[in-house]
This record gives sequence, C-alpha cells and structure tokens, in this order.
Amino acid sequence: MNKDWSKDYPSAENLTEEGLGENHVLRKMLNLIGDNQRVVDFGCATGYFAQLLSRKGCIVTGVEINPDAAKVAEEYCKEVIVADLDFVSVTEILPSQEFDVAVFGDVLEHLRNPWRILEETKQILKKDGYVVASIPNIAHGAIRLSLLQGKFEYTELGILDNTHLRFFTRKTVEELFEIPGYLVNIADRTKLEVFSESSLIPQNKREQFDSNTIKQIEEDKDADTLQFIIRADPWTIEGEYAAMSEGFSKLLEESEQLKSQLHSTQAELDQAQAQLQENQLQLEQSQSHLQQTQTELERSQSHLQQTQTELERSQSHLQQTQTELERSQSHLQQTQTELERSQSHLQQTQTELERSQSHLQQTQTELERSQSKLIYAQTYITAMQTSKFWKLRTAWFRVKGFLNLAPASEMFTHNNELNIVNKTEDILKTSNSLQEDLSTDNRLKMFAFISGCPGDSYRYRCHHQAEILKYLGYTVDVYEPMVFLYNELITKYKIIIAHRVPHTDEFEQFVFNAEKLDIKVIFDTDDLVFDPSRISQIHACTLMDQQEKTLYENGVKRYRKSMSLCDYITVSTNKLQQEIEQSFPNKVSIILRNRISNEMEQGAIEARKSYVPNDGMLRIAYFSGTKTHVKDFAECVLALKSILTEFPYVRLMVVGHLDIPEALQEVASQIECVPYMPWRDLPKLYRKVDINLAPLEKNNDFTESKSELKYFEAALLSVPTIASDTSSFRFAIQDGVNGLLCNNLDEWKDALYQLVTNQKLRQEMGHKAFEDVNSRYLTRIAASESMQKWKYLLGGSLSPNKPLSIAFILRAPIAQTGGGYKHIFNLAYYLAAKEHTVNIYIEPIAHLTNFTTEQVRDFCEENFGKSNAIIHCGHAGILESDIAIATNWPTAYVVEQLVNTRFKAYYVQDYEPYFYKSEEANFTQAEATYNLPLNIITLGKYLAEVLSQRNKIDYPYVDFPLGEVFLAENPILDRHLSTTKPCSILFFARPHIPRRNFTLGVESLNKLYQHNSDVQIKLYGLEEDLELPFPYENLGVLTQAETAEAMRSSDIHLSFSMTNISTVVFEAMACGCATVEVDVPPVRSMVKEGTCLLCEPNSQAVFNALMDLINNAGMRQNIATSGYESVKDLTLQNMCLKFEKILMEYSFRVKS
Repeated sequence: MNKDWSKDYPSAENLTEEGLGENHVLRKMLNLIGDNQRVVDFGCATGYFAQLLSRKGCIVTGVEINPDAAKVAEEYCKEVIVADLDFVSVTEILPSQEFDVAVFGDVLEHLRNPWRILEETKQILKKDGYVVASIPNIAHGAIRLSLLQGKFEYTELGILDNTHLRFFTRKTVEELFEIPGYLVNIADRTKLEVFSESSLIPQNKREQFDSNTIKQIEEDKDADTLQFIIRADPWTIEGEYAAMSEGFSKLLEESEQLKSQLHSTQAELDQAQAQLQENQLQLEQSQSHLQQTQTELERSQSHLQQTQTELERSQSHLQQTQTELERSQSHLQQTQTELERSQSHLQQTQTELERSQSHLQQTQTELERSQSKLIYAQTYITAMQTSKFWKLRTAWFRVKGFLNLAPASEMFTHNNELNIVNKTEDILKTSNSLQEDLSTDNRLKMFAFISGCPGDSYRYRCHHQAEILKYLGYTVDVYEPMVFLYNELITKYKIIIAHRVPHTDEFEQFVFNAEKLDIKVIFDTDDLVFDPSRISQIHACTLMDQQEKTLYENGVKRYRKSMSLCDYITVSTNKLQQEIEQSFPNKVSIILRNRISNEMEQGAIEARKSYVPNDGMLRIAYFSGTKTHVKDFAECVLALKSILTEFPYVRLMVVGHLDIPEALQEVASQIECVPYMPWRDLPKLYRKVDINLAPLEKNNDFTESKSELKYFEAALLSVPTIASDTSSFRFAIQDGVNGLLCNNLDEWKDALYQLVTNQKLRQEMGHKAFEDVNSRYLTRIAASESMQKWKYLLGGSLSPNKPLSIAFILRAPIAQTGGGYKHIFNLAYYLAAKEHTVNIYIEPIAHLTNFTTEQVRDFCEENFGKSNAIIHCGHAGILESDIAIATNWPTAYVVEQLVNTRFKAYYVQDYEPYFYKSEEANFTQAEATYNLPLNIITLGKYLAEVLSQRNKIDYPYVDFPLGEVFLAENPILDRHLSTTKPCSILFFARPHIPRRNFTLGVESLNKLYQHNSDVQIKLYGLEEDLELPFPYENLGVLTQAETAEAMRSSDIHLSFSMTNISTVVFEAMACGCATVEVDVPPVRSMVKEGTCLLCEPNSQAVFNALMDLINNAGMRQNIATSGYESVKDLTLQNMCLKFEKILMEYSFRVKS
C-alpha cells in the first residue's frame, strides 16, 4: 500500500450511486444488496462503499486491516473493527451478531485461506442472509495473450495486483463458494475489452498475435470479464431445491418468451407489409400535397418579409429597454454590495459577541471550581478548629506560656501554630467575603444531593440519580462529598437527599429548620450500615482492632440517628427496604435502583470500538474494590481452582485490592492481577473479559442488601455474569438467559463449566445481558419509573396549600393561528385566575419588533384578552419560579439555560422539525430540543406517544380544547338532509404553512368543481385573494366567533393535518360539519372511528371522499352527528384543569 494510502481508495465524499456507471462494480453490488439491510463490509477501506449503503438505509459494520483507513471509515459505519482476517476468527471479532449481507469487495483473493473465512461467515448471517462478493477474473483475454508471450508481470492495481495471493476463473470461483457450503450464483460481471488501455490488465497490441488466436480468445464469454459479481447463499436442502426450481422456471419462462417473440415477430412482419402498401399510397398523396404546399410557401415568404420589418422595429425598442435594464442592474449591484458589507460587519460583531460569551462561560466555570475547592477547604478547617482536641491543645499551650513552663523551642512551635491559626482565620474571612459575593447568585433549584460517603457509592446514589431527575425536567445540584452547607441548602432547594450523612448536631438542627420551612430532607443509603446489631455480619469489622470497631459502631449509630430524623428514606434494593420497614415502621421508603449514567453508556460504546487481539486465552474476571471481599470471593474459589486446573488456557483476572487465597496458589501461573483502576478505565478492561464473577457471602444480611451493579457494569460490554443467588441479582438476572445464579459450590462449578466450554452460550448470554441493561438500567430509561416513585413518596407533601409561580416563555405570538398561541394564553390566564403567580415573557421580534412593554401588553390584551398574568417584554431578567415552561423550540433553549427555576417544562403542540426541510439548520435545532433536560407536556395523545417512544420516557398530555363559541349552542344536524340548497364546503386554506397542504386542497376542489359545478366552495384563513381554477368565496382571516358561524352555515369541512392535527377539525365537528381529513398517524390516532372521513393524501382520494358526502346526505348526517358527540366535552375548562393537575403533580403539591 502506498504511503499516502488514501489515494488507493475512491473519495467517499464525492461518491454517489447516480454517478456510478452501469459497468461499475459498486453499482452492481448495490443492486444485489438492496435497501435497509444490516451489512458487514469486509475490507471496508475508508468506508466509501459503506457511505453508499448508508444512503440506502443500510446499517454497516466495517472490518479493515488498515487502522488509518478504518479511522476514516468510522464516519460512515456504525462500527469499524481493525483486524487481519488471516489471523482472527470472524466470530471472535463479530460475536453474537447477525447480518443480512456480508460483503467481500475484491477481498477474498488477498487472503491465505478464503475458504475458512467463508465458512465462519455463515455463522454471523441471519437465516436468510447471504454473501455478495466481487473477484477478479484471471482468465481475462489480456492475461491469456500475455501468457502466450511468456509474461506474467505483477502490477500495482488490477487483476495482477501484487498483493493478490489467489487467482480465480469462473469455475474456481464457483468451487471457492461450494467447498464451504454455499449455493453460488455468478449474478453479474464487470467488463473490460481485451485490448483496452487500462492499468487493470496487461497492455497487448493486436498486431502482435495471429488473428485466429485473437478470435478464439475473444469468442470465450469471459474474455472481457474483469470481475465476477457473486451472490452466495449458505447451502440448505430447501435453498438448493428453490435454486433448481428457479432455474427450471427460468428455462420455461425463456421458452415461452421465445415462442411469444416468434409469434410477435411474424405478426410484426405481416403488419410491416401492410404498412408498406399504405405508405406507398400516402407517398402519392403527399406528392400532390407538396405541390400545393409550394404555392403556400411562396405566399408565406412574402408575409415573412413584412414580419421581418416589424421585427427590426421591435429589436430597436428592445435595445432601449435593455439599456434601462442594465442601468437598474448596476444600481442593484451597488445596493447588494452595500448589503454584503453590512452583513460582513454584522458577522464580525456576532463573532466578537460569541468570543465574549465563551470567555464569560470559562470565567464562570473557573469561579465555580474555585468556589467548590474553597468550600471544601473551609469545611475541613472549621471541623479542625471546632474539635475538642484542637481547643484543649490551644488552651494548654496558652497556660504553659503564661507560667513560663515551656522551653523556647516549644514556645517557637506554639507561636508558629498561633500564626497558622491567625492566617487561617484571615483565609476564612476572605472566604466568607467571597461566599457573601457568591450568595447574590439566587439560583433556585428543586433537588440537592449531599453525601457523607465518597467513591462509587456517591457516584451511583447522587450523580446518577440526579441525572434521572434532570431527564424529568427537575433542576438539581450535587455537592461534593463531606460538604455540608446547611444554610445555603435551606435557602435554595425544596428537596435535599442526604446520602449516608452521619449525625451531627448541625445536621439535626438543619433537619429541624428544614421541617419548619416545609423543605423535605430524605435519607439515602445503599448499604446495611444503620443497624448496630448487624455489624458482626460485616467481614471488614472482624479485621479491625477494638478501637476501630468502636469507631465504626459509632458511625453506624450516627447513620441510624440521621435516618430517624428524616421522614423519608430511599434505598437501592428490596432487602434494604425490608430492613427499613423493620427498623422504622412509620417511615415511608422507596427503592431507587442503581442505574447506568450516560457517561458510562458512552464509555462502553467507545470501548466496544476498540479491537482486542485474540491471544487464545479465556478470561474469568473478579472486580474487587477492597481487600474486605475475601469471604465473598471464597464462595467460588474452589470452583475456580477446578476450572483452572482442567483448562490450562483459562485465566483468572483479579482486579483491585484482593489477596490471592491459598487454595489458588497451585494455579498462580494462570492468575493475572490488575491494580485498582478508575471506573472510567474499566470498560476497556471488560473488553478483554469473557466471564464476569459476582460472588457474595451467603446467609448474610449485609451482602444480601448489596445491589446488582456488578452485573450491569459487565453487561454493558456484553460480558455474561455468574452471580450469587441474592434478591438483587434475582431481580437483574433471569437464570440461564442473561446470566447464571449459584447457591452452592456445585452450582458454581457447573456454571463456570458451561460458559467456559460453550462459546455460543457465552456469547448469547452476554448479548441478552447487553439487551437487558439497555432496556432497563439506563438513567433515561428509568426516568418514568423513578417519577412514579417520587410522586408516591412526596405527592401532596410539598407546600400543598400554596400557589405556584409559573413562567411562560414565548416568542412573538401570532393572533391569526388555528389555536396554538390561543391555547398558551388560555392556560396562562386560567392558572392566573386560580391565584398562581403567572409571568409571560414575550420576545419582541417579527411583528412586535421595537415594541415597548406597554405596547406588547396592549397587543396581547387586544388579541388574547385581559388577565391577572403579568406580561413582560423580552427574555432577559426572567424572575425565579417554581416552573418555567417553553412553548416552542426556540424558547426551549431559553428555558434550558435558566438557573432560577425548580422545574423546566416544554409544552409541545406540534412536531416542529416538520415545519422545515430535513436539510435545514432549523430542522436539526428543533429536533435537538427534544433531547434537552425538559419535561415534555404535549397537546394531544399522538404527540405524547411519538415523543415518549423517541425518548423512552412517559410524557403527559392534555386534550385539544375548543373555544366557548364553538360549544355555545347545539348544532342543527338536520341541515344535512335539506334538499333546498346546494352542498357547501368550507376549506381551511393556509398556503404558507406546508403541513396544511394547500396545494392538495386546490387540486381536489378543482376536480370536484369540474365534476359538480353546483357545489359552493368557501375558503377561510386566506389573507388575500388568489387566482384559483374554480370560483370560491374568500372569507379571509376570521375571529373565533366568525369561524364558528362559517362552520355552522357549511355542510362539509375540509382540512389537512400532515403532522400534528389541527384544532379546526374538532371545532368543525362541534359546529355540526361532516369533516374530511387525511389518513395519517397524527390524525388517525386522535379521531374516533366514524367521526371523520379519512382519506389518502392525494387529490383523487379527497375528491372521492367529498363526492361520497355530497351524494349521500344520510352518511353526511351520521358523520356530523358522531363527530359532535365525540367533541362536545372538549372544553377549555377540562384542558386547563388537567394541565394544572400535571404541574401540581410534578411540583409534589398534590398526590398522583
């Protein structure tokens, strides 16, 4: 390969299927692969072929020997594995994977043993999977002619590529696939003429050879075959029978085609003879006509001369007009230049602003880090100064100094210590001053986590649980371990989770003060460390001296005391909850299981991309955090000794602080000890592991309380776990499916033997474990379950009698929309009327540009009515709130950045990315808002289902409301039976809104008018008259009252909701119209059967639906009646009540 290897491969960026010639090997292989397939591309190079496949909906896994090329290919492949197929097994690098197609594009001829690779490839194909390959043809005519001259010279590229190890003809290609058990079909070939000027074949000259020799070679059907294009299916009896049947069918079909062609040719011959006679007759007639035409031509030439004179006059006038146009264009160019200068200046200003913002963010980050370090130092200094030992020591030195009992050296030391204290006091004064400055940051949030236990326990119980709450829209802070800023906690948060915080007088006072302020303090524990009677079951305690035991027992009692002060408790396992219920029967507790954070998930994804060389060893791993797990490990030691003795290729990997037991010294050469390592480095280590061990001491309440995290940490990397049969592992592992559970030595031996000796079982079990943790243990997956538990724990307990403070964030509202902004103002005004504090922040853009606050308020009152809600101009200076609500995608980014609210919601009325083309930046930005840490509330059930499925979080929704004017009076449904007037159609016309599909409406109504000119067509929502191919009445942009009146006077209502359904459909139902809509998921899920006539989104289907309703008055009345019955209870009051209930539930003001 060249040093500049990238020149060897086509450029993926510029490669398209349309740009490939019909003879191109990639086009022919694409045709065999098809769309939406799961493909493994062996020898994927820089991913140029994977890029073409991905455009056809395929998901591609690449295998490439060149690491530099593989790096480039990662852009187009789901995964790229760097491997040399001559030295690895296909099943090793692609375990537990199944593909629709395996691709070998000019690869097999480079391998030492392509038969082995094809044999192994069958194991990774799905039941109906197959192989697509291209292989050079050594029997090409140019090669044969060169051999006649005694030449066989290797080249850089082509058939005689100097890296080819194997050469194939048509026959040996078929044998290549038949030997490992494939049904081979040489489906196509690429061609290159024998004497073509190409670096892919030897260059020969025709005159050098005898003409008979050339003729004999060129008559061979593969003389111009450059590459064979093969499809090969793994051999089965059914497959061979199907192939034979297909071949026989093709022969029959070809025979029938030949017969048909013969008959057709004969018929064409007869027809041609008849046509010839007819043509002769026509020729004679044409000659006569030609003479007449000649006469006409002479007349036309005279007229042409006259026209020429007129044309010259027109050209003179055109030149004058052209001169005027050039002057206008010159002026336009000058204006354009000025505009570009202004835009350039604006971009420079924008760049400077972004730089300033970036610098400000960096400064803020540094300030927060410094503050954190300062707080941590302050806590330890304060603890030191307030300790009894420090106070006694200081007092003693002062007494000795006063009595002159201390020697000079001691006095010197004492003075130094006093100086240190004084300096420390100065530092603390500076710290307090800085803390006062920082306290002006009134960032209000809902949750705070504090912890008295650093390490993995802190990470799982604080950071991971906080991540779940953020997915739900809550604002959360996590403090560093041992940092207890109780005064700050009281002022900023409503719920504080104290993770294993031991009792102190300060903590007790904090809980007391929190209770008075209606702030909830919840104790969290993930270990049985609160029951002094169980200390004897903790193996680590047996290794302590008496003083250490006393200290540990005191710590357990302090945990218990802290728990007794808190009203609520959260735990990680069922066993811990049982212990809580026994120790504190009057306290409410919930189980919040340990979960996999997004960072852990991403770390595992990155680790899975790394290639692990196969050294022929099978590794069993035990991950031990400390030396205290000796008794846990003892559960499986003898079973391990048996396996290591029987299987010399098995290795035991011991990770962390654990002494190797005496029983394993005989097999010490098979034991690999790995030092304790940070958790972020563990995924790469798990990649080397085949079996994970999670033993726990039996009949022990302490170990029974442990969580299942060792299972899901390994499962993230598809490593199966053998675990002790505890309640937590029983919850996680379905024995024999995604792991194995053991109760005694024999079961440990059997489990190890199964997984060591059965590679397929090991891989299947690892794959099932991987699927399980991805479906149950990710933080975002756990969000909905956690929300239900938090509602159970805290529902109705948080300031139940106090109103909420709510901030609605809007862009410039449009008064003429179908209902979007009206819904928002209705909700805000309703909540304000219910005595909640409501602030509405409106961005002064578009039609509100340069408006003052007073002008914005006047606009809102004029178009949406008056209210107790306070309207603000702009998004700067948003006040603190209990809940902040984004109302469309641009405001979602505003709410996401807020630092003074407890809960962030996102009210979604439409799937807004569909407002734009997929290639537009706005589409991407709108789509990305659904990933923000905001709790989504949708208008309508369909949107909730779509977004819940997308994010794996159950989102609430409110039903579409109808304005009072639409439900103010019962519709006259008998009007549909009237025969005294023609049928009238009311069309919701919004030409500038793509999702309302104005064009489809015009096409359908034009067909209707051409067929039935008596029908009355009315349009509303149209801002100005348009020239349409049928007569219509333009009602214009209507108020709600005018819309209701137009609907009550119409028979049929026509609208199109290509994305989220419009409220106008339901408003028309309420007014007694028979409604017509498009049959798409957003509509189908929102209307009940029989209440609306749904049709395919094409003009013929809409025309047919309208004609059915026009011609069948009974059908029209039935649909109108059913539609009215389905919407008559969709009141604004019901919608607002449900919205308020959702907010109150998420704020824990009411029980769920």
